[in-house]
Amino acid sequence: MSDPLLRVALPGLPPTLNHQSQARRQGGRMPTAATRAWQAGAMLAVQAAAADVPDLARLAGRVPLRVRVALAAADIYTWDLDNRVKALLDACMAGLRMRGLAFDDRYIVGLWLSKTRARVPSVVLVMGAASADWAAWLPGGDPL
Repeated sequence: MSDPLLRVALPGLPPTLNHQSQARRQGGRMPTAATRAWQAGAMLAVQAAAADVPDLARLAGRVPLRVRVALAAADIYTWDLDNRVKALLDACMAGLRMRGLAFDDRYIVGLWLSKTRARVPSVVLVMGAASADWAAWLPGGDPL
């Protein structure tokens, strides 16, 4: 990814989709305590990382974004990569909004995920603006 604007390193892994919420007595679902705790820590880390990026405001609003996410843990074959991304992206966007930046994950047009082995679980998220030719590498060019 050329010209990344935001890079955030987070300890631990986001909760899986299967463990992000629990049933409410009144009906519906609510985030688990573990989900709320992980997202609160992630939002603080995103806010701190965003404070060091003066150009980040130019991406706020309706700018197409591309994001790379690398998750690391010792047991990478016991969980699905895609099940952890929703909580991560939601926390990232919430952290940016808490800094007064109007970000929304609906403007992510490119998302690259990877997982690798590591003794200590962690996440690295890198975000930048999507160029006009972001999908040129796809067969047939831009699918939109």
